[in-house]
Amino acid sequence: MELQKFTTRYNPYQDRLCIDGQDPAGAVVRLWLTYRLSRQLIPLLVKLITPAADGEEKSVILAEWALSNACAQQGPETAVRRPSVDSRSPPPAEPPVVWLVSSIELKASAKQAVLGFRSGEDKVVASVSLRPDHLRQWLSIVYRLWRNAGWPNKEWPAWLEQVHLAAAPRSEVLH
Repeated sequence: MELQKFTTRYNPYQDRLCIDGQDPAGAVVRLWLTYRLSRQLIPLLVKLITPAADGEEKSVILAEWALSNACAQQGPETAVRRPSVDSRSPPPAEPPVVWLVSSIELKASAKQAVLGFRSGEDKVVASVSLRPDHLRQWLSIVYRLWRNAGWPNKEWPAWLEQVHLAAAPRSEVLH
């Protein structure tokens, strides 16, 4: 299932990140990511977007990050929601699929990063392709959720926190 749209949230009761994703046909899947798994993924993704330059060039790259970080050029989108089960309405034709992600397969190039979410049976149950600007935007959202969860920040570089504070969005942004 290739996710075309997804919403990432932190669930304090599960103490996990939750990704509700939707494929082109409208089918919805819920993916649960543990802190342990997220902690392994974040440094790999941050490395993909970390400026390698020094001095003035690095400042320009960080300024570009700050602009995309705040998602200033895009308004909030409608969140992906799983269909609710209500006693007054008929049950959905297909119940939503829920997976606890056991591992993530990462394929990266200069043009995109593809995340393949694997289940306990070690099969890819969902995937998402992110262009560099979308990856920066999603990492910004994950970083904010991470901080709100109270998880340790050692996986995140210091420069990212500086940029995040400088470009903090004024309201909740959904991806």
